[in-house]
Amino acid sequence: MKNQDEQTTRFEYENNKKVSSIERRYLDFDYNQDTDVFEITVHFRDGNIFSWTSRMISSYGNGLFIDSNAKYLFGCSLQGVYCCDLRTGKKIWQKRKMSKYIVMNADDTLTCEWHKQLFIYDITGNIIKEIRTNYETSVFHIGNKKFLIRRDKSTWAVVSSQLDQEYVFPNSFVFSRIRSATISHDILNIRYWCENNGSDEQLVDLSPYKVV
Repeated sequence: MKNQDEQTTRFEYENNKKVSSIERRYLDFDYNQDTDVFEITVHFRDGNIFSWTSRMISSYGNGLFIDSNAKYLFGCSLQGVYCCDLRTGKKIWQKRKMSKYIVMNADDTLTCEWHKQLFIYDITGNIIKEIRTNYETSVFHIGNKKFLIRRDKSTWAVVSSQLDQEYVFPNSFVFSRIRSATISHDILNIRYWCENNGSDEQLVDLSPYKVV
């Protein structure tokens, strides 16, 4: 995702065989529908370009996503997760459930993060898998298509974008309210809102807690 200027954001798709990039350009605000209006321009690798306007797409969320066959465009607005036709912008479906972070999976499913849950939509907009927690601020995208979630009073888990558990470790490792986290190999880097022993950062070796 790159900002071309104040009005335009460019999304590049290096791993998609059919689409090279999409540009989202802000046009106006529609006061009647209380929504932004964007121009969407889709650049195909064969040279075809499709352009259309949308009141459904917004600047909310972490990007715009396309399926492997380059038929659909996915994203999230303040009205929920949506799917539209990539060439025309026609709405295919829109759900009320919100997502602040989306991962597009290789099987064309969407893994969505919201405050107390992780859930997966299939390409038709049906939820096929879900994990919930009872704890506030306890779900985080940590990179490499993985998420950190507090499962219960005593444990946290690192899960894949298919919501399979990869690590489960005790809550006693976490000393305060988490601000963010990242993972590299078996090392979880946790950043906190407050300091402990002069540091707001903690490295946790998860290798003993790998789920076999």
